[in-house]
Amino acid sequence: MTLFASLVRVRLSGGHYPWEGIVEVFYHGSWRSVCDDRWDINSGHVVCRYLGIGTALDTDQHATASKGAPEYFLNGISCDGNESSILECSWSSLRNRQCNSTRIAMVRCSTGIRLVGGRNSSEGRVEVFAKSTWGITCGKDWTLNNAHVICKSLGFAGALKAFDYAEFGYVINNIHLSEAHCTGRENNIFDCPDAKFETMDFCYDDGAGVQCSIEDEVIYLTDGTSIFDGVVVYYYNGQQRSVCSDSWDKNDADVVCRSLGLESARSITTSHISDGSHVEVTLDRVECTGNESRFFDCPGVGVGSHENCNVSEVSGVTCSGGIYVICELIRPH
Repeated sequence: MTLFASLVRVRLSGGHYPWEGIVEVFYHGSWRSVCDDRWDINSGHVVCRYLGIGTALDTDQHATASKGAPEYFLNGISCDGNESSILECSWSSLRNRQCNSTRIAMVRCSTGIRLVGGRNSSEGRVEVFAKSTWGITCGKDWTLNNAHVICKSLGFAGALKAFDYAEFGYVINNIHLSEAHCTGRENNIFDCPDAKFETMDFCYDDGAGVQCSIEDEVIYLTDGTSIFDGVVVYYYNGQQRSVCSDSWDKNDADVVCRSLGLESARSITTSHISDGSHVEVTLDRVECTGNESRFFDCPGVGVGSHENCNVSEVSGVTCSGGIYVICELIRPH
């Protein structure tokens, strides 16, 4: 990287998520926009890599420059995708107010979440990208549902464990995510209810972490009041699925609880999908005998048969045997 390129800062602003938005460059005391003339996916790759947030997924989003918008910093930029900074790319003009397209360059990068300090890529301390920097997550009220959302957003089927303390090492760093109350059905931690992204310098339980499942099959409960109850959701062959309520019974529920490391089903429930509280899922007509050790051994899992199935309802359960799981799954020693 040239000395000139190393002195220039880059950020994304105005996006729904911190890893997408308008590309801005800080130069001579102010943030300036980049004209989208010749702006393409290769230029986006350079920006995302420079910020440490993966690769570019999309550069076709555009923002029209408004009256009084900041001076353009770069015009006619063209990158081959391997540069360390967009200042190493070629451009037609620097600090030029003229922009042929009158639109501002934007990019959506691939990730704003990473796991750090784990033994492999499927576990670690949860760090989120916000305000152009990486920061840790406060462990206060960190739940398995939060962990499911983190793991799913990283391409895993779900979470095996959630750590509400610094299992993967304590670091002195900004705390970007101070609170979140996920149901487990969200696709991104930024979409969870009450998610608070604020820069803090202290939290009683710094460094929340997760251990994600490396298997294609994982089962968990969502929308419950604790980790012991909720709607049954599982991943099978890369697809999110649930159980048809018409065939749901105590035998099925017992196997679900056993698969979660709990004891047996205390009660079974059904919930309407139409109330907007559940993700769209494929419903399976599962018929467990009650003797299976794994839910995925039950007949009907992954079949997706909707025959005689009321697809407006999904199945839920309340399991017993929670004290053991709190010790083993949430805070192992």
